Amino acid sequence: GELKERLQRIVHRTLREQVQEYVNYTRRSAMVIKYEPTQQEQELYDRIEAYLRREVIFAINPMALPMLSLIIRKILSSSAYALSFTLGKLVARLEAFKKEGVILNNVTDFGEDVELDEDDIYDDDAIEENYITHSEVYSIDDEIRELSQCRDLAQQIRHETKAVQLIDALKVAFDRITSLGGNKKALIFTESRKTQEYLKIYLEEHGYRDKVVCFNGMNNDFT
Repeated sequence: GELKERLQRIVHRTLREQVQEYVNYTRRSAMVIKYEPTQQEQELYDRIEAYLRREVIFAINPMALPMLSLIIRKILSSSAYALSFTLGKLVARLEAFKKEGVILNNVTDFGEDVELDEDDIYDDDAIEENYITHSEVYSIDDEIRELSQCRDLAQQIRHETKAVQLIDALKVAFDRITSLGGNKKALIFTESRKTQEYLKIYLEEHGYRDKVVCFNGMNNDFT
């Protein structure tokens, strides 16, 4: 209460409706595009969900499982293209585990796959196993097989439904912009740099060659 009273003398909130006669706000027009996942996309979603609900997951430390499950689902919702790289990392973890008996569960390893908030950063110590029994080897091999199949399935999805619908949405949006006398420009937000990479390729293959610029934390695209 004391802080609020002190701030009232220097902080004042002005609502948009109070300044509309002075500020020319851009009129916003919302448009929602519905889509249905393909059979391959739905299968990938179902298999990832089933994997994350396993009682035992060797590729992820149980302490990190809630956080990594959330991150994997974020990547899955972003694009199959991005997910394929994440699944590849999980496979590599398990293959290293079979050879060395150690798994490193560093959430920041997924920084290239999805934008991480500070709350997402979790870095636990290595989990060391002195030995792996025959039953564990079999379970790990089964998990590697499942993840590899999901990764291959993700790689097979070349024309993702959201990307296809994006092309249609851009056409509609640009027609509206043209009718209003505006510039035909669009800003597309993604949660994953891998998805951004995929969209750049996809857009350039579907009528927007040399018309796409990527901005992200790397800041290395100035074309």
